[in-house]
Amino acid sequence: MLKGIDLTAHPAVIGTRASQAEAPAAPAGPHATFAAQFQSAQTRTSEATRQALLAEIDSQAQRLVKHPVAGEVARYRTLVGQFLKEAVGEFSGLSQHMDRRNRVFTLVQEVDKQLSELTDMLLKGQAKPLDVLAKLDEIRGMLVDLLA
Repeated sequence: MLKGIDLTAHPAVIGTRASQAEAPAAPAGPHATFAAQFQSAQTRTSEATRQALLAEIDSQAQRLVKHPVAGEVARYRTLVGQFLKEAVGEFSGLSQHMDRRNRVFTLVQEVDKQLSELTDMLLKGQAKPLDVLAKLDEIRGMLVDLLA
């Protein structure tokens, strides 16, 4: 017959029990873990892509201020379009609350409006550098809002 051994008195067992008691509950199954990891990786990749695009947009905005010509405007619009496509693509793939989705699409429409105004201003030759900077800053602010 086995003697009754008090396992709680052994330090290794105490440490094990304490860590088991404090450990968070595991997800329901392997699919939940994979889905969470996949979502996290996708979000990090998407975030890095948007940050890189935003840096490239900033660089192009500086070139646009120095050289307000049609080619620079077209390149800026293209970069902003890529950024918006990336941001909207993430939101359409996820189930977001309706108010967040509406806010994103409202911001996209406003960015488009501001881009049109900037283009008109530059193509008509009526653009003062300070006005161009203000418009570019306004557009950048809306793009940063999409990151939040």
